[in-house]
Amino acid sequence: MRLTTFSAATDRDTLDALEKLKAQNKGKKLDGLVLDLRGNTGGLLDQAMLMVSHFISDKQYGGNREAAIILSEEKRGEVTPLANAMGARDMLDGAPILILVNGGSASASAIGAGVLQLHGRATIAGVEHSFGKGSIQQIKTLVSGKVLRITTAQYLIGSRGCEKAIQGVGVQPDILLKPKQGELVATAGEKELEHSIPTSTVSSANCKYRFSVPAQDRVKALEMLSAFGLELAEPVKTQ
Repeated sequence: MRLTTFSAATDRDTLDALEKLKAQNKGKKLDGLVLDLRGNTGGLLDQAMLMVSHFISDKQYGGNREAAIILSEEKRGEVTPLANAMGARDMLDGAPILILVNGGSASASAIGAGVLQLHGRATIAGVEHSFGKGSIQQIKTLVSGKVLRITTAQYLIGSRGCEKAIQGVGVQPDILLKPKQGELVATAGEKELEHSIPTSTVSSANCKYRFSVPAQDRVKALEMLSAFGLELAEPVKTQ
């Protein structure tokens, strides 16, 4: 399943695509899902969060809303929770998820991928980390009619006390891939841009909620990469 942007129709289209895949599999549980976010520059963040909620069940957290927090904002050092990941059910019933990213994956797409990675629900693979844009802007219309865009905060992902920055660092692949012949690899990211805001310094040293991808899911991710003809840049441990 390839998502090139997060538009107002993404949630509906995602659910439709999942139902079609299940139908093609004659209603049986899928072996896994490849979610291709390469070149997805973002779009509507709420649509990315809805996508995440379809793959993470509230059973994973036992009803603990603090552990299920997936998105927060940091403004002048103060962290405020914005959303949690308690979906009604996992549409894949726990089937492994492999997410493909590259230097063109940014903003909402990187946040969604990072959330699934941090919560042990997906393995990330790519030739490089995502772009690294996690800033929050407000738009003000001036009396003259011109528009002023002001950066006011940045997004953090992860459970309460375990927040991790996206701004300036992006999402790091669990599995590093070899670039295909002729494939361009980005030489710059968000932090190289002029006037880019710095990465959050919020500490997660005392994080009490740590999730990891099951070993069998990592093995399945390697199988899916092989099926797509994507080569590893270095050996990967599955234990």
